[in-house]
Amino acid sequence: MVFRASPKITLLLASLLCFQTVSAGHCQHSAFTYRFNELRNYQCCQPIRFNIPIYNEGGDYNPGTGVFTCRLPGLYYFTFQTQVYNMDLYIKMVHNRHTYLEWFDRYIAPDEDNASGATLIPLQRGDTVYLEMHQGKNGMWGNAIFTGFALHVDGCDQ
Repeated sequence: MVFRASPKITLLLASLLCFQTVSAGHCQHSAFTYRFNELRNYQCCQPIRFNIPIYNEGGDYNPGTGVFTCRLPGLYYFTFQTQVYNMDLYIKMVHNRHTYLEWFDRYIAPDEDNASGATLIPLQRGDTVYLEMHQGKNGMWGNAIFTGFALHVDGCDQ
């Protein structure tokens, strides 16, 4: 079963979870959702640059580099969603320049497909997270979304 979430639903989910866990008082926020909506030829081992902002509380995601840099240590949730077309998709989530998780979606012509993935990652200040393509497996196409947010910020026990 494939779940298809619109950008508005993804943003709403991110906002509700983030603000529920680190909402009032002195606690700071970290949450982002960015997308792109065009076919790109990404090279292996380079961050995918999602460059269309939907939400970027705290400014921790850099659309110029495609890299999220942790400012607030804690537990983070990351997810992506994309359409798959014209070839297989093999995408990696990279944490501090090491593969954290990998996802593969086989393209079967002539149909389009959707792919998504999500994970929790405990992060320290300065840690980085981004998505990258595996060489020769760039089936990412149209309205791809990358989202991340703090579920719990260290020292913010609310």
